[in-house]
Amino acid sequence: MSNKKSIDSSVYRPLYGEPADYVVEAHAPFLDASCQQFIQACTFMVLSSTNQDGFIDMSPRGGEPGFIHILDEQHIALLDEPGNKKLHTISNLAERGKVGMLFMVPGVKEVLRAYGVATAIADEQTIIKMGGRASRNKSYIRIQIKKIFPHCSTALNKAKLWSPEKWPSELAEKIPNIRGLGSSISSARKLAESADKNPKENS
Repeated sequence: MSNKKSIDSSVYRPLYGEPADYVVEAHAPFLDASCQQFIQACTFMVLSSTNQDGFIDMSPRGGEPGFIHILDEQHIALLDEPGNKKLHTISNLAERGKVGMLFMVPGVKEVLRAYGVATAIADEQTIIKMGGRASRNKSYIRIQIKKIFPHCSTALNKAKLWSPEKWPSELAEKIPNIRGLGSSISSARKLAESADKNPKENS
């Protein structure tokens, strides 16, 4: 039998201990000057939403510094750029607006985390004002910040994310591209589905 234990909510705090006071206090329901500076420099963010089955759906978003527009102390916005047309995030936001965010700046090992409420809006005039093109950008995402807080550099230090001399280039060269991954995953799923439908033939 396995000796692994799931952590019960009544015992996890004694197990991990208490966070430092400055960590507990490092949050706000709005963007102060330091958060605005960080977001203005951000070139990559992860936007999480919730799908119809209750699972978290994470979507990477990227652009030049400033691609995330700071509207005021509580609101940000970004263009929805063309992608795979599955519309996972847009569909999720239409029904469930709560989102999580992770902001990253190249070379900076700390990250900024937040959560809030988002809406996808199809407004051509605003899209153009944000630097988008009506032929390319069909909507933009407006987010009301509910809570924002920093996260330490431990994970990025361990990953050596901003240290190219430490990147495992030999391993990366063996990883298939998007088409290769998609084809492999699709084939594996279809094979599994076929086995489930025909258990006797595959026994």
